[in-house]
Amino acid sequence: MTAQIPEILHYQRRKHDLHTEPLASYLEQTGRALPSSGGLCSALWRDYVGVWRVVRKRLYLQALYLGMEGQPLDLAPLFPDHTPDRFGRIFANWYTGELRSPLGALTDYEHIGWGGTYERYLVMQVVDGVVAHVAEVGADSMQRGLAWDLDKG
Repeated sequence: MTAQIPEILHYQRRKHDLHTEPLASYLEQTGRALPSSGGLCSALWRDYVGVWRVVRKRLYLQALYLGMEGQPLDLAPLFPDHTPDRFGRIFANWYTGELRSPLGALTDYEHIGWGGTYERYLVMQVVDGVVAHVAEVGADSMQRGLAWDLDKG
């Protein structure tokens, strides 16, 4: 399998690669499907790239682009039960889990998944679309797993 093209996360005025797919749980929960771009690429098996933004601790889907061509997708038909904010973003209240963004140098390349291991990661614990905890951790912590204390938020 080929290393995958990451999602995009805007956080604290910086653009990050995102090695998580928050949209996947929405598609699974609702049974909705994205239209096909018409051509699959082994570097983009999910056939889309999501652009995400954290604003005031809330995770938003800002845009979706289909396939390698990057064809913009209208979010309204995919989210009929969600009202976009004034910028057209969709609050990702369906998502609970970790968001992981690599930081620093690539230390171990793998031609699979997100492409290997990085020095550090920006990790966010998200609950119902709200960022509960943020940490910058080393790769060794990622491999051991993180124990989040959500009560301390």
